[in-house]
This record gives sequence, C-alpha cells and structure tokens, in this order.
Amino acid sequence: MLAAVACGSGEHAAMGRALPGLPRRAVIDRVRVFRLALPAKGSIGRCLRLTMLREGRVLLVERSGVVTRSLTIARIGSQQVFGCDKTGASFEGHEWCGASAGILRNGRLPDPRLDILCVDRRGRHVAAAWVNPLPRARWVGVDQGSYTELYPTAVGLPVRIASTRGVEYNGARATFFVTQYGARAHVLSRGRLVAQVAG
Repeated sequence: MLAAVACGSGEHAAMGRALPGLPRRAVIDRVRVFRLALPAKGSIGRCLRLTMLREGRVLLVERSGVVTRSLTIARIGSQQVFGCDKTGASFEGHEWCGASAGILRNGRLPDPRLDILCVDRRGRHVAAAWVNPLPRARWVGVDQGSYTELYPTAVGLPVRIASTRGVEYNGARATFFVTQYGARAHVLSRGRLVAQVAG
C-alpha cells in the first residue's frame, strides 16, 4: 500500500539556460519519493524481492535518467539501504539488472556500491553507483561527454548515478566525473569518483 507520494522536479529538460551556473548542455532527471508499506507489487515488488525486505515500511526514491531507472530504498528506522537498477535491456530474463546494498553511517555510505552488470540497448556496460550528497547540494552532476546529467538530491539519501563512460568491466571498476551544485547552481565540489566492485 502506498502511504504517501511526493514528486521532485525534472522532465529531462535542458536546464542550463534556466540557471546560469549549470552546464550549458544539462539534462535533469526525474525523481519521485514514496513511503511504502510492504509487501509491494509490480515493478517495485520485483525489485524488493532482490533484497531482504519483506515487511515493514520503506522510504523509496525512484530516479528516471537518460540511461537507467533506479530505486533507492531505505528501511524506516534502520540504517540499511538497498538499490535496484534497470536499463530497459533485461538481464538473464529479469527486469532489474542490478541490485546493491549498504549500511548508512551517520547518513552516508562509506562505499559507492558499484554495479556494472547492466548493459544498455546498444550492448554497452552501464556503471551505477551511489554518491553522498553534500548537505547543501541540490543536484549531483555527472559528465556524460556531450552533456551533463543532473540528479536532484532527495530526502538526504545517497544519490544513485549511472554512466556508460569510464567503465572498466574487466577491471570491475568505473570512473565518474562528478560535480555537486547548490540551490543557486553554484559549484560545491568537483572531482573524480573511482569506484570498485565490492568483493
């Protein structure tokens, strides 16, 4: 049963002209936030079956990006966080091609929980990872080459990002170029995130 829904901004719109501090070729993703009582059905239920969550209440952040749709799920009253990723290309017959789990420490994940099992419809490997947003961050931007993908922050949870760039499948790692922006589009931080698949 869906307890409450809140919608974030974003329609894959070009945002660079609206806020001068953002990159000129920027695309902002859609984000929705749910509070959900388990069990769940449909696509969300199929993701939850990949986790240990079977009952109780969860906070769920759904992101629809250029390459992936992702779910970040936090059990209410717990430090556990789970994620599912999909690209529209099935993985061994399954809708969700990636699943990750982590433990929050002071509201942050100590590891980005990289997943590189997903492929897009062109057969390219897709890297997905979590980024801890800074306290004043409004967007987490990822350099995608010809454009910057902007992921709105939501409810203080880590932001699930994805890219087909910088993926080293044989090395089980990926490199993301990440910029965090504040409410007025000013740069809070800029750097490289090198993530390794946890072993």
